[in-house]
Amino acid sequence: MFSFTYELPIFYPLCFDIHACNGGGVPPSILSLFTLFALGPRAFHNSFPFNGFRTLSQKCRGGIPPPRKKGRVYERRGPLFKLLRYNGDMAVRLIALDIDGTLLNSRWQLPEANRAAIAEAARRGIEVALVTGRRYDFAMPVAHQLDSPLTMIVNNGALIRSKEGQTHLRHLLPRQTAERVLKLTHPWREGAAVIFDRARDNQLMLEVLDPDDSLRYAYYSRNKDFIGLANPLESCLTEDPIQVMLSGKVAPMREAEKALRSAPFAGEFGLAVTAYESKDFAMIDVINPACSKGSSLAEWAALRGLAREEVMAIGDNHNDLEMLSFAGIPVVMGNGVPELKTFGWHETGTNDENGVATAIEQFALREAAPCA
Repeated sequence: MFSFTYELPIFYPLCFDIHACNGGGVPPSILSLFTLFALGPRAFHNSFPFNGFRTLSQKCRGGIPPPRKKGRVYERRGPLFKLLRYNGDMAVRLIALDIDGTLLNSRWQLPEANRAAIAEAARRGIEVALVTGRRYDFAMPVAHQLDSPLTMIVNNGALIRSKEGQTHLRHLLPRQTAERVLKLTHPWREGAAVIFDRARDNQLMLEVLDPDDSLRYAYYSRNKDFIGLANPLESCLTEDPIQVMLSGKVAPMREAEKALRSAPFAGEFGLAVTAYESKDFAMIDVINPACSKGSSLAEWAALRGLAREEVMAIGDNHNDLEMLSFAGIPVVMGNGVPELKTFGWHETGTNDENGVATAIEQFALREAAPCA
């Protein structure tokens, strides 16, 4: 399912690239022989398809890379090469965008500059994916504001679906695991919910819907058509859910996270944590251990035949870490959590400064500069 690259040992005297797409319309065998005389045998490498997916090595989309100098990135021009800036040899083909704190500003609005940049990227044939912790139906009001084709990677990677509603991939949480999670986290039951992949009714199951709940009721009131009640909450587990969700103030959620990570069955689930320190609000999504924003983005890129160097990702919070780690061009929002700013990744403006538009224009719509 994932890309695999095999590098021949350096003592092999000669290896030929087997990709037919060398970018110049020259048969690979002729190009290989020409480059052998021009650059010498050390110029050759090998990369091959695995499980039906084209794979890449040394950031080369076919053709033959030259001898490399440390700290530099090259681009092929015919059989010869010139020194270029970062990612010059592989255009961005997929942009992965977080929604809250990234695409939307602090007033939960979509800036026109972000909309225009996404439209221009789509016009140029770049795929755009919204990669979010939101449920599909809660992400769709944002998607409908973008007049572009979109891939929706929702529920922190548990579900991949098209803007039109076609399901591509799904990773459910076993209901036995969900039941154990609910029992373990009973002290935080006030902020617990179970989310299912259902058409409309009973997507989001609660034990109680309290109008006096100042932390959550605004969210619940916007999703009333999808909410069902079950008391006790465990009784709703008639099928495998997408996730168990906990929400509340930051300090209690840290305690809940600690309890979950130290659970004897912690290997049966994964955690995606989102914290808004300034609002004193945090969420924990308990999901299938095989998925995260990053692993699902990698899985989708592999299915699309894309290398990680062709993927750009923009995020702001803890649950974006794996996604940014996977992307060839990781961009952290100016308002991002401090943890994400410790990796030397690119940084753009805040979500109130149209940071997404700035990043797309710099890294996807024109040549990109290297990370620190």
